[in-house]
Amino acid sequence: LVDELIPEGLHILAGAPKIGKSFLVLQMAYQVSMGAPFLGFSSRQGTVLYLALEDTCERLQKRLAQMTEQDSEHLILSVFSETLDEGLTERLSDFWSEHTDTVLIIIDTLQRVRGRTPDNGSYAADYDTLARLKEFSDTYGVTVLVVHHTRKEGAEDVFNMISGTNGLMGAADGAFLLQKERRADNAATLDISGRDQQDQRLYLKRDEERLVWELERRETELRQEPPDP
Repeated sequence: LVDELIPEGLHILAGAPKIGKSFLVLQMAYQVSMGAPFLGFSSRQGTVLYLALEDTCERLQKRLAQMTEQDSEHLILSVFSETLDEGLTERLSDFWSEHTDTVLIIIDTLQRVRGRTPDNGSYAADYDTLARLKEFSDTYGVTVLVVHHTRKEGAEDVFNMISGTNGLMGAADGAFLLQKERRADNAATLDISGRDQQDQRLYLKRDEERLVWELERRETELRQEPPDP
């Protein structure tokens, strides 16, 4: 979907509340829908559905007006969605049948579509929640990005800060973790890990006038090749 950054599949974007996750995914949604680079990386243009389930239409329109001066006819926004138990994946299938050029669906946030399960909080429940979205992603070849929260306590492995059990990471193809040292900072790091990409960290800075994140530098961990026999 985005070269060197987002392979096709199901991904989690996690971070603490109010640090800019929704701004980042709205920026991603707009730029992919326009076929424009996202954080400097080229993207594959197509229809994008952004389920902004913790926002209002007015707020989204105001943010987009600050981010850009040009509308995108390939960006579709919704502030309402069924839960998975109410048939969300079926509705997404219907959406795809009407927009077969869809390349990205963003669900902001996971908690809004989870529904209630008797095993809530278990590995199996977490895995099943994302497995249902991954099945849709694999079936239709549409990248799905799910926005989620982190827990307050830190961890040696930053991805263990994602709220819930390891079932979420087990079902997803990749994960993104957005962090700030202080909530008021306009700088952040975006750690990236996945099955089909090398681990990397992006250092970002937010343009406070346009409300967009910009890439300052990138660190990658090169996978070591096995030694010659």
